[in-house]
Amino acid sequence: MNKIIYGNPNYHTLEKNNLVVDMHSHTEASHDCVTKLKDYATRTKDLGIGIAITDHDEIKGSVAFKKRYPKSFLIPGIEVTSINNKHILMYFNKISELEEFFKKNVKNNLKQHKTNAFRIRTKLETEELIDKSKEQNGISIFAHPMILSEGIYGYMKSKKDYSLLKKITGIEAINSTQTIKENLKSTEWTQLEKKPFTGGSDSHILATLGNTVTISTGNTVEDFLEKIRKKQNHVIGHSNKWYNEMKSLATIMRNKLKKNQ
Repeated sequence: MNKIIYGNPNYHTLEKNNLVVDMHSHTEASHDCVTKLKDYATRTKDLGIGIAITDHDEIKGSVAFKKRYPKSFLIPGIEVTSINNKHILMYFNKISELEEFFKKNVKNNLKQHKTNAFRIRTKLETEELIDKSKEQNGISIFAHPMILSEGIYGYMKSKKDYSLLKKITGIEAINSTQTIKENLKSTEWTQLEKKPFTGGSDSHILATLGNTVTISTGNTVEDFLEKIRKKQNHVIGHSNKWYNEMKSLATIMRNKLKKNQ
């Protein structure tokens, strides 16, 4: 079986002797999303998958989900924005480690984005955020690396500096909000650099949850993340269909306006 497959996940086939997890999702705790935790809890149960809640520079969604739905498989996470507007996914073995990382490095280090009034970011450099996550046993992943404004690939290429590749744990090989071309390029880059990898839907609406998943064996969050470190996992997924992507973008813009009224 190929490690990274572009296609439709068959959840019920995949879940035999495996954990299947959508590693990138947003809730109403994010500035651009209003999807409720209860809806994600129902949806993940119906699909038979786990979830990593990775809200933008916020952990309320992940913490609350763990408390309210302890039987659901949750990977504690966050999508952190560096000072240069690059997005890094952080995953932790325990909620307490996520909380400690957030308290020490994000909570009091947020600032308004200069060109986007709806978005905040941290005051920390990408390299520093990566190093800080390791202090809490976390793993770090370049999110949607080929997206021009927030992805890391173009940034490193323009700087002709690829030193961050030595720091980062891995790369998001498939992100459902990226185009087919961008996802194929992300996959190619991941394989070229021989880095660990994940995949996730980057869902902001319920309809796209589970479009991309990460699969591995193990019974615990710690086991699952360790398999990612060792590249003993698979990713299966695809880009959102155009109408879901349009719906998602429209929803994001509407939510931004509502939350900033």
